[in-house]
Amino acid sequence: MAETDVKRKLAAILAADVAGYSRLMGDDERATIATLREFREIFRKHIEPNGGRVVDMAGDSVLAVFDSAAGAVQAGIETQAELAERNEELTDERRMAFRIGINLGDIEQADDGTVYGDGVNVAARLEAMASPGGITVSGSVFDSVRAKLGVAFDYLGEHEVKNIAEPVRAYRVLGAGESAATSRKIPVAALAGIAALLIVVSGLAGWWLLRGEVPVVTEAEIALALPDGPTVVVLPFADADENATNTMFARGFSQEITHILTRYSEFFVISPETAQVWKAQNFSRSQMAENRDVLFVIEGVVSREGDTARLYVNIDDAVKNTRIWSEKYDFSVETDNIFDVHEELSGRIVNAIAGASSFLGQKELREIKRYRPDDMRSYECILLERAFWMLYTPDSHLEARTCLETATQNEPDYSSAWASLAFIYQAENEYGFNPIPASDPLERGFEAAQKAVEVDPDNYYAHYALGRAYYFMDDMKSFLREFDLAIKQNPHDSDLLAGFAIFLIWQGDLDRGYEYLQKAISLNPNHPDWYEIALVWYHIQKGTGNEAVAEADKITLEDWYWTQIARVAAYYVANETELAAKSLEKLLELYPNYSLSVFFEECALYNMESTMCVVVEEALRQTGLPETSATD
Repeated sequence: MAETDVKRKLAAILAADVAGYSRLMGDDERATIATLREFREIFRKHIEPNGGRVVDMAGDSVLAVFDSAAGAVQAGIETQAELAERNEELTDERRMAFRIGINLGDIEQADDGTVYGDGVNVAARLEAMASPGGITVSGSVFDSVRAKLGVAFDYLGEHEVKNIAEPVRAYRVLGAGESAATSRKIPVAALAGIAALLIVVSGLAGWWLLRGEVPVVTEAEIALALPDGPTVVVLPFADADENATNTMFARGFSQEITHILTRYSEFFVISPETAQVWKAQNFSRSQMAENRDVLFVIEGVVSREGDTARLYVNIDDAVKNTRIWSEKYDFSVETDNIFDVHEELSGRIVNAIAGASSFLGQKELREIKRYRPDDMRSYECILLERAFWMLYTPDSHLEARTCLETATQNEPDYSSAWASLAFIYQAENEYGFNPIPASDPLERGFEAAQKAVEVDPDNYYAHYALGRAYYFMDDMKSFLREFDLAIKQNPHDSDLLAGFAIFLIWQGDLDRGYEYLQKAISLNPNHPDWYEIALVWYHIQKGTGNEAVAEADKITLEDWYWTQIARVAAYYVANETELAAKSLEKLLELYPNYSLSVFFEECALYNMESTMCVVVEEALRQTGLPETSATD
């Protein structure tokens, strides 16, 4: 753009976007778009009479410029008031709350009306600091309007803003009857959703370095708060053959992946509308990182020839502008199963990205442990809990428990942290790791899971944790209810499906358990070892010894006692007595005091149906496991 095409001037900039937009779109796309159109008109209604001009309304955002700061603040107040009235007519789950940020600063305005510059960037950062339904303004706006509008403000401290040399003073516009003295009752409870907004993304993925004081957030606002974890955008997938029909097929993948990703509460997912605008405008990775603090960009290409197709999927680190993951999927396409293909492959891709044993989760855990071992935040603690289920060691258990206990104290309204803590307490109950004297881990796990559900009834991971607690408490009716809720909320989490499957198999509901386990494996081909152990339990009860051996031989956790127990049982059922004896020898080498009496305790602990226990007990006894240990 030529220098003469740009006009520089001082202006007030209003930036706004929808809180929880991805959730709204995931729940009901058509209703959300209709509400968004209506609410945009409410913005227009108040912007123009107050001396403003709408610059852009791309995706779920609004950008406007004003001749005066007073006009911008007045427009913001009037707009939020009318939006609040309109929201009262909607059900709780359909309400659409906007955040508004206002700055007074220099902008560069092109002949077509587009605006750029630091003034716009600061307004966008202030919008990110605002609570849903609220307005945050810069110090320059506050200085300009504090004696003009009769509006009260609450000082939020100075905040570092990316690419801005000096810290920016921020103020919250107070509502009628609200005073600054009462606005700081919650010092850190709101961090769970706002952490992703008050961040400085470092080159080492340390994006939780909060600056300044935390603005007040009500219980209703917490429900709309953004997740703690990384921000992801799924760009519209491309068609390598540039065929109109194929292009729609390709973009169906990006829509489906976005929809499924929104079910993982730890991630903040940019809306499909915004992603489409960025794609159309050829946004660079660095522009995405700067515009919305995007960390990861997911993109794909589909190539088709008749009923055969290949899908390439890539993940880029937007901050470092590097490719960090890629995969290809071959599949057959028929005209009547196109949506099944979308759902099946999208589920597999999302599990690789966001599942409990996912690529991104493990990548971020490695970087956290490598660069910032003494500075753990809530999302990082959740990653530690997920890592434990792949390691099964006392050290990994203690590290996760210590981190999560601190996280839930600091952020008591973070549902996923409570759910992860419940899982860790349950592991303490199962494996005896790091016992706390005079304290019942099963009770602690149940209370943590209840708290997770109480904080966020829509968090599938919370219901997963509570269902697991009920199982160990032998309340099978409640166990089935909670797992049913969890799976309805997120039918694409492979660990959830496999966890449900292993409980069903232990209870003797073999065919149903196997069905869930097969879906989990199809979603997550690179699953953790305990999926294989679940298959061993299935096959030994079915009497299919060769299949049990095939699954047992895939297990890589050699030092885990359940691995050796599963192998003894599998080899015994397959009449491989020498191999069964070697596995028993390994078991007793690892756990010299293991005995049949200990195994019976395990049967009781895991509520195993009698057939399951009888088959495994016979295998252990006939292979030579003693009735009791020397110390019994």
